[in-house]
Amino acid sequence: MTTSPPFVYVAFLRGVDSPRLAPREELRRCFTDAGYERVAPVLSAGNVVFGPGRNPDPPREGAMSDMLARYFGYPLPAIVRTGAEIAGIVNYPPFPDFDPARMKRLVAMLAEDAPPVDALRPRPNPDDGYVVTARSGRDLFFLIDRGRRRMPHLLARLALAFGDEVTTRDWNTMERVGAAIAKAEAGDTKERPSSR
Repeated sequence: MTTSPPFVYVAFLRGVDSPRLAPREELRRCFTDAGYERVAPVLSAGNVVFGPGRNPDPPREGAMSDMLARYFGYPLPAIVRTGAEIAGIVNYPPFPDFDPARMKRLVAMLAEDAPPVDALRPRPNPDDGYVVTARSGRDLFFLIDRGRRRMPHLLARLALAFGDEVTTRDWNTMERVGAAIAKAEAGDTKERPSSR
């Protein structure tokens, strides 16, 4: 039995920051020129929802990273998920009851060739300022204590466990990406201004 390919995908770019910028309209042009359709960049941190277009094969992270590097002239490695994978976690967030005034939600997404999610060791303790709430496929989910003056040691531990093969996103960004997936599936790829 054959299965149809995913209707949309999401590329999460790593390392988007000055001076390695990836403006939304440039990202749209890069993906469109490469033959993808329903291209919808989300926010300005390197999140792109896109359809397969004339590309019948699923996008590979290495090939997509190469495409971005050729277009922009500097490396912007991509971590790719299907729209269904992202919609699934956004619609059923893997977080227990939590106090949003005190805790921030975060997801860490691993590249195809990254070590497995259980490479994140040792298990954090409450004094670390964060807790792992779930591990699923190549994704890790965290609650972070907002009361800490700076990001806890989480980013350093992620880098130690996975090197450069990981990117993180705030849950508000993931919700925006989930909304863009729904719009792309409906044929609407125009991003609305944020109300925040």
